[in-house]
Amino acid sequence: MSIFDIFKNNSPVNADGDMPDISYQMNEYSADARRRSDIFVTVAKQQGLEILAGRFGGEYNNDMLAAGEKNGQFLLMLGMKITGSDGGIQLDKLSMGCFLQFSKPWLNMVVYSLRLSGTQLAIADKIESHVKDGSISLAVAFIDMETKKLNIIPLTVQ
Repeated sequence: MSIFDIFKNNSPVNADGDMPDISYQMNEYSADARRRSDIFVTVAKQQGLEILAGRFGGEYNNDMLAAGEKNGQFLLMLGMKITGSDGGIQLDKLSMGCFLQFSKPWLNMVVYSLRLSGTQLAIADKIESHVKDGSISLAVAFIDMETKKLNIIPLTVQ
């Protein structure tokens, strides 16, 4: 039976073969994901940033965005990342479709997504405007798993 038969028969197709035991412990609802999200929200609020609705890639699709403006500088912060075993952090290479996080195409997809929400049009317009004129400031919040310290680093648009 072909996968296309599900549309004719309105019944699932049984893929032949055994499935290995699969465990997917962490997602945006897991305890670890909620803790990371709570830390991100706390830090963003402490910095006077607005949390944007949704998730924007990251490990188990749990990365969040926060935005704010101060003294004419517009900032977009991504997080909560954690350091890997090598001590580095990684931006997703295939986020919001096939785009590297904080690349221009990825930022365009974020704008598109925010517009589709129907409730975040103003922030979508701000992000788009600041990306176009090159005045957007980007930052990544992450937890260093060795030191257990929170860090925020600046990035540039790729």
